[in-house]
Amino acid sequence: MLCNPMVLADMHLSIILWSLVVFPVFVCASDHAASFEWSEWGANVLNNRWSQSKSAIDSFNAGNLKESCVLQYFKGVSAPPAISGGIAYFPTWDCQFVALDYENCQVLWNISVVDIVTGFAPLTALQTTLTAAVSRSTPQIDGSILYFTTLAHALLVAIDYRTGALLAVMQINPHELATLTMSPTFYKGKIFVGSSSQEEAAAGLVPGYSCCSLVGNMAAIEFNKGTRNFNVIWNVSMILEGPTVPGWSGVGVWGSQLSIDESRSQVFVTTGNVCSVPLEYESCLTDSGSNNQSCLPNGVLQEAVIAFNIDTGAIRWLRIVSPLDAWTLACGLATGGTSVLHNPAICPGTPGPDADFGMAPTFVPGSKWTPNG
Repeated sequence: MLCNPMVLADMHLSIILWSLVVFPVFVCASDHAASFEWSEWGANVLNNRWSQSKSAIDSFNAGNLKESCVLQYFKGVSAPPAISGGIAYFPTWDCQFVALDYENCQVLWNISVVDIVTGFAPLTALQTTLTAAVSRSTPQIDGSILYFTTLAHALLVAIDYRTGALLAVMQINPHELATLTMSPTFYKGKIFVGSSSQEEAAAGLVPGYSCCSLVGNMAAIEFNKGTRNFNVIWNVSMILEGPTVPGWSGVGVWGSQLSIDESRSQVFVTTGNVCSVPLEYESCLTDSGSNNQSCLPNGVLQEAVIAFNIDTGAIRWLRIVSPLDAWTLACGLATGGTSVLHNPAICPGTPGPDADFGMAPTFVPGSKWTPNG
């Protein structure tokens, strides 16, 4: 099926919106809803998911919340909504993207993500097996434009937030199993997004799959509202040109959204593990000492925190926080203290712990309450 990833259980899940029953000293729910804005996954450029300090909901009245709008979606909602002007915008696992007037519990419009994905290109058999024509990212609001991403084809999508009309699409990573699991971030004319993949799963679930070849990337994109075109500002591979030996793959950029240091004009992301290594590096996988770290080439940015120049994509600094970690589902999952190999022939040497960063960092500006603030 185009919509439904094979890893999801069959179930019906809901989006449940809550209203507040409060004493007269509090603002009414409708007044608060009209002024409340949540324009991106992390709520702000710090990616800290912090609501405004003067919220109508706090620890004293949270017990008075009650359901005000419940909508059922097959397999559920796939990402938290963005909210603006009393409208919630969100994707679902059954291939929809929805605009909901949550005060009146009225769907204003919904569009088919399948149509967008397959309109770009038909899905291959491998994509149909391992991924889905859905979005699992919180959209980013930019005036009258909404940006969201897709799993299949790794697309960045721009739509009109008033009608859901499609404006433009751009593929961020052309690999067959590339996906976009990170929510896009808009800042001063640039849209930032990174790519990940389903190759880890393919290695263990698809007989005969030749693992692996995808390399994650981080990109800054601009959208021209006049011509309705995306353009690449910069695009950086997470395995740089330095490691010239073929065989390296992986290092995806996975979840949430990046954070931004406005004063220094830099953006922060984190990365995942490698999926494959050249034969001459497999000794690193069996070395638990310091040599494991030292034999990791400088250009393989696995399991790292990275600061990019916001305008050029140049790497300001990076910190790789763990030794070489090569893993795919071919290496199996630990069960009861043991690991069952799914496809040992393509498991990379002694597999690592799959200890990658699944989420982007939160940026905490220095102050008198922070170290070296």
